Amino acid sequence: MAEFQPISDQEKAEKDKYFNIGEKAGLMFGVNELARGLTDAEYRATHDDLTGLYNKGALRKKAEAALRGGGDYGMIFIDLTNFKAVNDKSPGKHATGDSVLKSVAAVIERSVRTGKEDAAAHERRYEPADGEAGRVGGDEFAIFLDLNPRTDEGSKWTPAERLGIVKDRLKENFKLMQDQIPELQSYGFDVAIGGAVWEPGMDVSALLEAADENMARHKQEQHTSGGTYR
Repeated sequence: MAEFQPISDQEKAEKDKYFNIGEKAGLMFGVNELARGLTDAEYRATHDDLTGLYNKGALRKKAEAALRGGGDYGMIFIDLTNFKAVNDKSPGKHATGDSVLKSVAAVIERSVRTGKEDAAAHERRYEPADGEAGRVGGDEFAIFLDLNPRTDEGSKWTPAERLGIVKDRLKENFKLMQDQIPELQSYGFDVAIGGAVWEPGMDVSALLEAADENMARHKQEQHTSGGTYR
């Protein structure tokens, strides 16, 4: 791979802006939490500074509280393949990497927070699940999903089917991200996604581990097929 030539600060700013889908979409993270009355200190203690998603500890606490009541829940684990190459080799280095992380967070938020307009486009997408997303590692994300149906329409799908709908939407939106940021392919950047449905007796750690294991299988399939976002 040819090395990038030095670029001006203005060119770097334009490149970083181009990489940041989150800014393009005009998404603002944390607004709901602040509107509920959290102080700035409380917000910072529970959220990732860069992406605005929950941090690992806060996401775990939310999941633990939900699981104590029983019901249908699931976890999706997301890992960014070759993200280090984006940090090391892209024109903006770590600044561009930060923009990509914010873009990934925007994709996750967009995939989980859906409105009724999706029903008109695709009936199966109506009210599949509600989720809370968090950044749980440098290049790792997780989504805790409430898979309990809220309507008679929603109850016709099993928890596994509802989780699958969210996974499919994530893959579609990450493909859109790939199309909007074609440079990512030159670094071998990819997104591996795995999910697991909660079963009685599982704690949050076991649920995360099951989703992580399924993500690892997806990553191996991507490596074998040479595909992206499959």
